[in-house]
Amino acid sequence: MKKRSIKLIVTILAFILVMGLFATGCKKKEEPVEEPVEEPVQEEVVEPEPEPEPEPELPDNINFLTGAPLAEGYKHTRPVACVIENAYDARPQWGMDDAELPPDIILEGEVEYGITRMLWFYDDYTKIPSQIGPTRSARPPYIRFSEMFDAIFVHWGMSHSYDDYIGAEDVFEIDEVDHINEMGNGSYIFGRDESRDVSLEHTGVLYGDMLAGAISDLGFRTEINKDRFTRLLFNDEAVAPGEKDCNEVTLTYSSETSSTTWTYLPDSKKYTSADYFNNVTRDNILVLFDDTEYVSRSNYYSDGSGVTYCEYLFTGGSGIYASNGKCTDITWAREDGKLVLKDSKGEVLKLNKGTTWIGWGSSNNGGSVTTA
Repeated sequence: MKKRSIKLIVTILAFILVMGLFATGCKKKEEPVEEPVEEPVQEEVVEPEPEPEPEPELPDNINFLTGAPLAEGYKHTRPVACVIENAYDARPQWGMDDAELPPDIILEGEVEYGITRMLWFYDDYTKIPSQIGPTRSARPPYIRFSEMFDAIFVHWGMSHSYDDYIGAEDVFEIDEVDHINEMGNGSYIFGRDESRDVSLEHTGVLYGDMLAGAISDLGFRTEINKDRFTRLLFNDEAVAPGEKDCNEVTLTYSSETSSTTWTYLPDSKKYTSADYFNNVTRDNILVLFDDTEYVSRSNYYSDGSGVTYCEYLFTGGSGIYASNGKCTDITWAREDGKLVLKDSKGEVLKLNKGTTWIGWGSSNNGGSVTTA
């Protein structure tokens, strides 16, 4: 009995021990789960863009296109841009070398048939020679260039849309350009000078002293809209724009055209050109290269023949600026509808005060410039 009791006790203890070990083995210790700690999100600090400085008011005591002090009797008006032809039989042009009232800016570029045409800009439309010309018809690139100066456009006829060509008639309407056309709303301020032995197409003239009345009659805005007007900057005193000599500047507009040469006159510190058969002089010579394309309009004439126009694309690009017998490389662009000129350092170009000739050359169709 005693042995049996001892064995029973030992068995019970062994069972208890085994069960304890089994319970311990089955019960795993749970590891504490660490909750992920979210990093605080740092909000990106956006610096407010500085507000652009307001454009300074246009000074009221200078010619906006030349920088020269206003002479007695001059006033600030919206500029005008007049189309003047440059075919051989159109030279010498009336009013181009006027001693008292020369054009403030002369723009010249290719139109068609390898010939060039000009726009003459006047800061004050009440101060234009009594006769300028020969006047000629409008082309789209010239209209768009005039828009950079918020100018009233004056012309004798215009190109018309046909096929893939968008003519001047549609550009006037689409861009809502104020314009005076001899073959439309302003015939009474135009006439013909047949004193030369040339065909009729080279005899059309504008009577400049009648222009102000026509602008009034048509109710055109006469104050400058500075949001549409390119403000040119001028040096206080004339300086050489660079170190390179520019006693002669020759521009070939494209592979289709002839060239224009300007020669520096040290005594007057101006440039002159014999190509127009007159005594024209300029204080500043600007050459702007632009991409061009040729657009054909078929069946333009009654005989079924067509015409191919040179279109400037306003892509901007390179150029040169010559004044005081020196020149420098520049760049140009059309930004927000305005002409932007920059010097070789990328800063806004300042011109010397005075009249300017702008030659518009092709950068992709054979245009070139040489200096000496």
